[in-house]
Amino acid sequence: MKDTLSAEEYAVYVCPACKGSLEFQPPGLCCPACSRLYPLEGSIPDFLAPGIEQVADPLIQRINHVDRGSLKWMAGLYEGRLWYPLVIRMFLGANTTSLADLAGRIGSALDAARGPVLDAACGTATFSRRVASSTRKVFGIDISMAMLQTGAGYVRHEGQPNIHLARARVENLPFPAEFFDSAICSGALHLFPDPRAALAEIARALKPGARLVGLTFLAGQSGLVRYAWFRERLKKRGTIRLFELPELVEDFEQAGFTHFQPQFMGSGIFFNVQKR
Repeated sequence: MKDTLSAEEYAVYVCPACKGSLEFQPPGLCCPACSRLYPLEGSIPDFLAPGIEQVADPLIQRINHVDRGSLKWMAGLYEGRLWYPLVIRMFLGANTTSLADLAGRIGSALDAARGPVLDAACGTATFSRRVASSTRKVFGIDISMAMLQTGAGYVRHEGQPNIHLARARVENLPFPAEFFDSAICSGALHLFPDPRAALAEIARALKPGARLVGLTFLAGQSGLVRYAWFRERLKKRGTIRLFELPELVEDFEQAGFTHFQPQFMGSGIFFNVQKR
């Protein structure tokens, strides 16, 4: 990922508020229709600024606090040998999957898609970097600027082509309708305050027949999730949702997805769905 991009490379983005076209006016992107100005952090458009401090979503406020504080270094641990295995063991159970396994499943599921890919809640571009190629562009969005900046550093270091990162909410994507040929949302659906609204917005940005793949958590019988005290603690904190399978299926259906293909991984599920 380059430190600066051209006006043509930013042209794909639209205003997340009104979905109008944006004009490249350094140091940001301007919406002529509603007069909003979205600044650039290096080459990363920030569609949450200004005004993020007024957003009521507790998750966004927590992430914003981390981004602005002394815990930015946590983004660097995201793909380390500790974090991913720990989360998988805690929520899915031992010997259920791994980062390499998930990347392989995602790559296989998207192998037939050749057009642009959306990586919703991309973190440090973990899966974006593993599916992008010289012929496939990936557009990753996340609410954490620290994660995105860390990911941009990885992209530059690895010399990865065709990866574009932006700070935005999944529920309000800065992309036109029916733009993407496929999408990834892995390890994040259980964090959204309104998963169905997030899925509906992903569906809006996908072409008919496009696939969405990813991983989320179930109220299963593996890992710490199998203990009632752990589930109650998560429920009290309100930070992570443990889906019941019928609830998850209904969310996909109501958001506009069909052909639900699940692969169960302990207290997790790798999903593969198709936009109607």
